[in-house]
Amino acid sequence: MSRSQIYLLFVLSSLLMTGCYAPVGIQSPHVVDKGRLVVNGSLHLGSYFETDLDDRDEDEARITGMGHIGLRYGLFNRVDAGVDINSAGGSLWDVKVAVLGDKYSKWSLSAGAGLHNWALIPVAGSTQWYLPLFISYQPKTDISWFISPRYMRGWKGDNDFSTIWEINTLHQGGLGFGFEKRLNAFDLIIGGQYLYSNQGLADNPYRNIWQLGFMIRTN
Repeated sequence: MSRSQIYLLFVLSSLLMTGCYAPVGIQSPHVVDKGRLVVNGSLHLGSYFETDLDDRDEDEARITGMGHIGLRYGLFNRVDAGVDINSAGGSLWDVKVAVLGDKYSKWSLSAGAGLHNWALIPVAGSTQWYLPLFISYQPKTDISWFISPRYMRGWKGDNDFSTIWEINTLHQGGLGFGFEKRLNAFDLIIGGQYLYSNQGLADNPYRNIWQLGFMIRTN
């Protein structure tokens, strides 16, 4: 790991903010080149619906901050893998495959699969499978615009979150979106996502989530 990567990891870990549950953050639509290790981190603002635990009839929307740090490594020419840890204590382990094109193609398509809240810090909510697509348009070689349909299927965890909210299943669909600028030392990604859950109790606090934020990662 280079000095710049170590420094970035230190700075981003110091910026982590205590926040609400959110399964995934901003992510580049492109895979990391084979044999390369990148450090990434992101900060988000999110809005979600919450029912007060002491009075289940009182509802309100909350805005909160969230920090993420992570690593990604290029396993093969068109496949990478990564781990992401957020400030709510959740972890995402995932792989991504470049199906069509690459980061220099005008159009590209990547597909991912991952497991959230497992193995490292499995304490923030239910465990979920994470299945995203990344559709990217590159008008220039150093700029990408992308959208990312995603689906998450969850199940009840053995923790207070799942017990309090009586979450037996948690199915979320959503759409990520963003802009990526490749610079000399870092990639800058600005974007967000919308997630909606139509299962679980009607007062599931995370059935309607908006997130906006930015990510930087070494290149």
